[in-house]
Amino acid sequence: MNISKIVRRVISEQIEQVRGLNFEDQRDILEKGRKNCPGFSDVVGSRPVKRLERSDISKFPELAGNDEIAYISSPNPDGTLRMFFAIQNPNSRSGKVEFYTYYAKSGQAPRLYTRGWGDNCDFMQKTEELGKDTMSEEQRKTLQSFLDSNKGTYYEFVDKANQGEFVKVPYSELTWPNSGRPVLPNYKGSGYVFVRKNLENVNQDKLEQMSVALSDQGFTREEPLDAQSPEANAGFFLKDIAKDLPALASLAKMSPNTKVWPKPGTLIVPDRGACKSAIKTLSKCSKSTSITSDCTRDLWKNKMLALQCGDKNFIGGAIGIGDEFDALLVDTGRFGLATLKTARQQGFEEPEKPSGPDLSIKESTARTVSKFLNEEYKRRLFRK
Repeated sequence: MNISKIVRRVISEQIEQVRGLNFEDQRDILEKGRKNCPGFSDVVGSRPVKRLERSDISKFPELAGNDEIAYISSPNPDGTLRMFFAIQNPNSRSGKVEFYTYYAKSGQAPRLYTRGWGDNCDFMQKTEELGKDTMSEEQRKTLQSFLDSNKGTYYEFVDKANQGEFVKVPYSELTWPNSGRPVLPNYKGSGYVFVRKNLENVNQDKLEQMSVALSDQGFTREEPLDAQSPEANAGFFLKDIAKDLPALASLAKMSPNTKVWPKPGTLIVPDRGACKSAIKTLSKCSKSTSITSDCTRDLWKNKMLALQCGDKNFIGGAIGIGDEFDALLVDTGRFGLATLKTARQQGFEEPEKPSGPDLSIKESTARTVSKFLNEEYKRRLFRK
């Protein structure tokens, strides 16, 4: 799909067309705003585009009808948040193109700003420029031929696929595998296709084998639909879980950044008895000079259960496993929790990128906002 077509649909008057945009399409709108709208860029900075949890969409009435929502959030000085979306507001008071912006405060329902973002950005108002389609019919046929001959590697649409497994490649950079010649040598537009990250030379059969191998270990590449389930808060890059699951080591080398979740029903809702058992086992094994089958059996599940127990504070009181748990949290060894805890906190963000507030982060809103405000204060102090 040519990205100019996507942008044209977003800024058209027919809002029902916008409702069909998937997450990646919306991400492109936000990134174009970051690149071409100075006021918007100053506010959002380098904060990442996030995915709104499905269970939270109902909290934003104007966004109803969308299954996938992308947004960027930015802290206000008073500790609240501004959330910027890529869905056009058809009731713009200025009569210009603008996109929904919400005010969010912990413990309160989000409120819609009377003025959204984009209305003072010339780029978003130039519909005649954004709507130009630079691909000829002959080029479209050539591209389709290329896609048909490279199924399983190149995709024009990945709305139902795992976005973390793909990278964008502009049409202008596509080459025929055998000759190395450009597929569209005279194309001057901004269209692109999706290519599987780290899997460019892997055929579809191997991809299916990956799904089977993950399933055998109790994992899937499909994000859980139930955002409240234990599995929904246990998504990791494949490279992070393979450290505790040797059967997945080869897959992790082939595609380390594949996003995976435990299959529905895999993780238990922790109770105090299960917490004590898991933490005692991990603590014992971390101190032992010999590794038994009790140590390696369900190692990853025990670690995940221990972290969930910490979330629910099922480690103190009469159970008396607080000391063991604290020691495991800083233990980077095979049976410690430090490495998995760090990976869980980072989520699906690359470590070198700053991570903005996210509705799915199990961290208090106050702490998250405070952290960002401190960073902003230091940045401004440095500029003086």
